Amino acid sequence: MNIQLPAQLKHVQVSQWAAVLEKSIPAHQICSIDASELKEFDSSALALLLHASRLAQLRQTRLNMVKIPEKLHQLARVYGVADCLTSI
Repeated sequence: MNIQLPAQLKHVQVSQWAAVLEKSIPAHQICSIDASELKEFDSSALALLLHASRLAQLRQTRLNMVKIPEKLHQLARVYGVADCLTSI
């Protein structure tokens, strides 16, 4: 399963994308979240990726987060959750 994030992911879109993740992250499989298109985001995008990480752990799924923008990595470091943006 491959989930492509949109170009814009801000507070307004996060609840919609949380629902997408709930439906899309499978149990006991491998899933990738591709952020290569993500250009405009706020801290809500980080919260969404943390939610995806928790879902994957609960479902015993290996989650690969690929092409996370450097600015989002920087934001994760500020909040102390950068380790959560690595593949689990």
